[in-house]
Order: sequence, then C-alpha cells, then structure tokens
Amino acid sequence: MVTVCLLRVKCSFNCTLCDIDAVESVQPRFTKRLSGLQGLSYDARLRRLQLQSIQSNLRRLLTDLVWCYKIIFGLVNIDVNKCFTLSPVSHTRGHNYKLYIPHSTGIHTNFFCVRVINMWNNLPAEVNFSTIKYM
Repeated sequence: MVTVCLLRVKCSFNCTLCDIDAVESVQPRFTKRLSGLQGLSYDARLRRLQLQSIQSNLRRLLTDLVWCYKIIFGLVNIDVNKCFTLSPVSHTRGHNYKLYIPHSTGIHTNFFCVRVINMWNNLPAEVNFSTIKYM
C-alpha cells in the first residue's frame, strides 16, 4: 500500500502530459502484480484499490488540495512561506485561508505551488478545515 501512496504523490507533481502518460502506462502493469488482483481487469483493479486513472483531473485535484492543506496547516515538514503567501485581504468571499496569486508565466504555471492556488481559493466558505480528514 505504501507504493500505491508514493505513486499517488509522485503523479500529483507531474506537470506535462508526457510525464502523466509515462506513469499511466506503468500503473496497469503495477496493479496487476498486486496480490489477489492478477485476474481482474484494469478498471476492476482500480475500483478494488479505490484509485482513479492518473489521467483523471479529479484525482490530481484532490491530491493537490490535500497537499496544499497539509502545507498550510503545518502537517508536513515544508515551510508554508516557501510555497505560498497568505492573502493580506481578510474580508473576501469564501474561507479565511486565501492565498495570494503571484504573477507567473510559462512553465511556472504548472508548478504545484502556482496551479493549486485558484482551486484552493475557490473552495466554498462552508468548508470546515478543522474537520477535514486528509490522506
């Protein structure tokens, strides 16, 4: 199960379709080698492991938001100030943990710390961060 988690984390940081396709080509072979899953179809193995295809935007979105949460609330050993800048404006719509959006162009827009900001800032005000169960 640790390898599956590592594969999940590694995929969340890929920034090109070529990288995602390369990892996606490994996942079917990898899941087939897991004990008790040899005779199942790829879709059945994904369901049994409670995984989605790496191509799925939902999987990447969820993983990005979980890592953003962990960084902002200090649940991992990553300095929040090296990744994000909390927005100085506190009277905006939504939740109170808005992030400042830096100006970035080119390949920088695919970096985790840039691509997750809009998704994070668009979370609704009803999100109760104190009750979130993270991966």
